[in-house]
Amino acid sequence: MGFFVGFTLNKFWTYVEHTEDGEKYLVKYLMVYAITFFIYLGFNFTCDHIIRLHQPFYWALDLFNLNTIKAYAYEHDTTVSNLVSIVLNAVLNFLGTNYLVFKVPEPDKLFD
Repeated sequence: MGFFVGFTLNKFWTYVEHTEDGEKYLVKYLMVYAITFFIYLGFNFTCDHIIRLHQPFYWALDLFNLNTIKAYAYEHDTTVSNLVSIVLNAVLNFLGTNYLVFKVPEPDKLFD
């Protein structure tokens, strides 16, 4: 539902001045979101299981002797990599929607 609501709001509100009749925006939008979703999954897996992105967070908690927070963080081991992956996914979705789907012109060409 979120995908279709996001597409509808983007097409008919956010990028309404950049849309053209007959253009296949839904297919492009779906491709951008599918590709960024798989990048998100791969990045999240890499951060969780290969890089262990949360380890520097634990070291910082050890440095400041924050044992209560560290115990909570151990229970929620993947939170750090999930947050980083979500931010990456949001940025990639924005860039893909902005420049690949609706093709917003550069700022100097916006008012030509």
